[in-house]
Amino acid sequence: MLGRVSDRVLADAGSVAYWLKRIVVFPIGERWATIAVVAALSGGRAALIAVLVWGGLAAAYTVSLRGLRSLRMRVPVMATMDIARQRDDGPLARRLLGRARLAAPLATAGLAVAAGGLLLAVPKEWYWAVALILLSAGLSARASHTGPLDWLVPAALHAAEYIFVIGVGIAGGVPRPLVFVLLFAIAMHHYDLTARPVAKQHVTDLGWDGRVALLAVAAAASAVTQVALALTVYLCLVFGVRAVAGWIPEARPTRSGRRPAGVHSGAQAGGM
Repeated sequence: MLGRVSDRVLADAGSVAYWLKRIVVFPIGERWATIAVVAALSGGRAALIAVLVWGGLAAAYTVSLRGLRSLRMRVPVMATMDIARQRDDGPLARRLLGRARLAAPLATAGLAVAAGGLLLAVPKEWYWAVALILLSAGLSARASHTGPLDWLVPAALHAAEYIFVIGVGIAGGVPRPLVFVLLFAIAMHHYDLTARPVAKQHVTDLGWDGRVALLAVAAAASAVTQVALALTVYLCLVFGVRAVAGWIPEARPTRSGRRPAGVHSGAQAGGM
């Protein structure tokens, strides 16, 4: 029922309900306006809090609405995609853990998110248990992702990795700017995988599982700051080199003046 109401609202372009629906999802114009107005009135911290609150509400609204539509339509969205690429699985998940073919990808991804959140509340000595629970999501790497809500799996795995990085950073006393830059590097890698049409996985990416395992080992050796710094520099270099080397040949027109199939202009591809 909610999906049908949403469809009717979108069909009524120009109405108040239509514009409210467009605004509630927090598009870029509203984000810039919020930052500018709140920062001018209350400062940068208040602007960041406002963006996080509105962004959280927009995410909850969007995920809830699309989830209800998926349950109603029962369309296996992930069946048409490169699952390993969307999940950002590394060699550990693809070649070892994935052999279990545990047929519950959404459940294991949800457990990974819960485990990452748990790291923020438990003593830092428990990070190994948390890391193992998080890595258990790799047991479903080779399973079919045909459930109506399995499109949530990649986002859940990405969220679990971000939370784990924050948790290990706090437990290991990593400087906050370094944690932020590491999260930025990982997020840009995820964006590259999902937004660039011809982006491919490489062993050098490590995968979410490889990065989690590496940080867990670093925490055990009391060297998490050094490893986080090395990982940040490495990911930035790999991403930068691959993005430049990949986009230039793909964007160069052929002799006929046409771009290769699957390549779009910067405005169409998100400017990436």
